Formats: sequence, structure tokens, C-alpha cells
Amino acid sequence: MKATVMAALPLMILIASAVGGADKQVTADLLTKGSTGVTGTVQVIQMPKGGSNLNVRARGLHPGAEYTSQYYKSSDCSEPAVTLGTFTADPNGEGGIEGRIEVDLDEVGSVSVRRGHELQACARMH
Repeated sequence: MKATVMAALPLMILIASAVGGADKQVTADLLTKGSTGVTGTVQVIQMPKGGSNLNVRARGLHPGAEYTSQYYKSSDCSEPAVTLGTFTADPNGEGGIEGRIEVDLDEVGSVSVRRGHELQACARMH
């Protein structure tokens, strides 16, 4: 019996590691707002010593236009917002930005793509 438990221990540790790592990142779809046609994906990865990496990839943008990505505690891209940064859409209407943010994964409720002050798309993270 003891030998069976000892033989199964590495498998149990592996399963516990896989389950424990499941909450270390979240990927969500950017959903278009209004008739903007902007879509894409957002990924937030929790860093081991606090903070997160945030990666935003958008499609359906106006080529050459400048966009801003922001993150929020709320789940609906409402204020207050913290700006991740700005990016310019490429000739194919695609663009994105990534960077390190000071908040943990569970504190990011949503992420937006805006053109000026106009909300183009929002991703609900939780």
C-alpha cells in the first residue's frame, strides 16, 4: 500500500501543479462596441512576484490610426481607467501593445481599445 502511494505521488504533484497554474493567466475576446468592427484578444499573465503582463491584439482598426489600450477594475470598461499605452494600426488594420502593469491578474476586470475617447472594443476578463 505504501509503495502504491509513493509511486502515485509524482503524478499527484503534477496534477496539483497543473490545476494551480490554471489561474495564472486569463485570455478574453475583445468585443466590438457599436459599429466599430474592432475585435481581438487580450491576455493577462500573473507574474510570480506581483504585477502582471498585459498583451492586447486588435483587428478591424483604421490603418494608420492611433489607438489607446486601458485596463479597469470594472468588468465593463467603465472609469476609472489606467492607460497601458498607445499603438498605431498597421496597413492591414491590425495592431497591439503589451507591457507590464503593477496590478495582479485578479484586479483586472476589463481591458479596452479606444480611438480618442471613443470606446472601440472591450474585453471582460472575469
